Amino acid sequence: MIPLATIRTAGIEAIAHTGMAILNAQTRGARLLHLHAIGPAIWTPFARRLGMKVVVTHHGFDYNRKKWGDSAKALLRRGENAAIRSADAVICISEEIRSSVAARSPRGIIERIPNGVLPAGPAPSVDLIKPFGLEARKYFLLTARFVEEKGITDLIEAWAHSGLREQCQLVIAGGEDHPSDYGVRVKLLAKEKGACLPGILSGDTLHAMYAHARAFILPSYHEGLPISLLEAMSWGLPAGASSIPANLEVGLETGCYCTPGDRGSIAQVLRHLYNGPDRTDHSSLMTTYDWDAIARSTADLYRRVLGEDVPPSAGPLPALKPRFQYFGRQRSAR
Repeated sequence: MIPLATIRTAGIEAIAHTGMAILNAQTRGARLLHLHAIGPAIWTPFARRLGMKVVVTHHGFDYNRKKWGDSAKALLRRGENAAIRSADAVICISEEIRSSVAARSPRGIIERIPNGVLPAGPAPSVDLIKPFGLEARKYFLLTARFVEEKGITDLIEAWAHSGLREQCQLVIAGGEDHPSDYGVRVKLLAKEKGACLPGILSGDTLHAMYAHARAFILPSYHEGLPISLLEAMSWGLPAGASSIPANLEVGLETGCYCTPGDRGSIAQVLRHLYNGPDRTDHSSLMTTYDWDAIARSTADLYRRVLGEDVPPSAGPLPALKPRFQYFGRQRSAR
């Protein structure tokens, strides 16, 4: 980790920081640069002119996010085009993204390599959720940033009219990168309807929130790869999500999907989850998101980009420790 200064302004912070990081990497003699997301990818041609091979991970069509204005959306599209036309390889975290990029005559290698999730560890004590007035198995959970595409206000309204308000609380763990009008709306509506907003959680408290929930629900309008949904599934939570391509790719059963923006449909999924089993074995769906396999695929792609031979598989990598033991308090809600 090399901390660098940046411009702390919403919209340009990541792109400005990426430019400074590229110059820093070049002074250190980097042969290969890996950029994440289509905003920072606008620097791809510049990095290649500096003599580095460039891999870009396409995490999603960020220009579809409601929080961006027209200028920001145009900049994000330019970054995506720069990655497709200039990068030596583009990693796509979902099949939806891979198909879109492959159809646009990319310059380099295109490969689907998803992000992963760590296996859940031992459930932390239920005492960690009691300060929020919660009881085990008696709340629905969403972990998310307070941005419009997560469908948070839709969820609050759907829960309030689902007939489950008295039986099962709604918890939305998360917050904002920068203050916003939408964040104010979420807080006011949660207060009006009685939903619980515990704030941004991390470490043991976040894990306890997952471990003791009744079910997880993600009614989003847009996702690149629904990491919070996958994390909930790693804890064995019954899970529901909106029927957008990235969520459908996860492979939940049909009754667990709702129409984005349709509060009646969201309420129906909440009732389906509440009336179903309190734990679900998602292990058959999680093999795609194993970090060991992802690490091998990424390392092999680096070698191909650098023109090096890809060695035969040396067998499995050392097993990762469960996130509860390994990451401690470093992980936070998205």
